[in-house]
Amino acid sequence: MLGHDIYHKISLRNFRGSRSLGSAAMNLCYLAMGAVDICSMKGLKCWDVAAGILIIQEAGGIVLDSEGGQYKDIMNANILATCTEKLAENFLKLKNEKFQ
Repeated sequence: MLGHDIYHKISLRNFRGSRSLGSAAMNLCYLAMGAVDICSMKGLKCWDVAAGILIIQEAGGIVLDSEGGQYKDIMNANILATCTEKLAENFLKLKNEKFQ
């Protein structure tokens, strides 16, 4: 499901909003199946994200820390998960432009 070329052409300037679709694990599973494009979450516990992160990685998705670095601290579950690396880069650029 992940890695469609169309995601490289999406302009994040058209971003309309965000939603939580239930639990963090469920949000991550929706990303893995292609129903959502980005999950950005902060302040979660490892049990909120561990299974979802594995599912995304197995589906070919990208999981980074919330600043865009390599995600390696399961006890600090501040994550950015996307379907492609390019989408993660674009999201981080937009986030940094908007909030700095």
